[in-house]
Amino acid sequence: MPLSNLLIEIAKKSSKSYATTILNRNEEALKKLEEIHNKIIDSRTESYGESVRIGCPHCIFDDDDGDYQCQEGCLWTEMEENKEEQGRDFSCCFVKFNGVNHNNFKNSGYGFTVMYDHSNVYINFEPCQSSTLDKTYKKCRKFLLGHIEWAKLDCWGENL
Repeated sequence: MPLSNLLIEIAKKSSKSYATTILNRNEEALKKLEEIHNKIIDSRTESYGESVRIGCPHCIFDDDDGDYQCQEGCLWTEMEENKEEQGRDFSCCFVKFNGVNHNNFKNSGYGFTVMYDHSNVYINFEPCQSSTLDKTYKKCRKFLLGHIEWAKLDCWGENL
């Protein structure tokens, strides 16, 4: 699936070191997802999760406030494509990678989820209906592969 213009522009305005971090994080998360998937016997298997201690390099987190600073210099918020939504918090959660965005995991009916924050990526499994098991695994896989594809672009840092 082709990458959106927004993802290309974000890459151009982001350091090449961000691309390396994003690539490493998502390759490791993909390995963890596949390991968990291989451990799951059926959709009623007990909850299980893993994390990768590499967060999102774009996240601006204020340790003093204990909160994200989406309004203060966040590239995702600044570059929001939908002008009506500009200025909303967590604009990054609405961007699609291979047709899947971060918010797709919030109401997935459990199964597999991938969640990012400033310091980690969490790969989780929760018991679910059998039809949800494969569907959520494939969604997570697509999402992670989309990040890997994005991180491999040659244009990172062009507009710094």
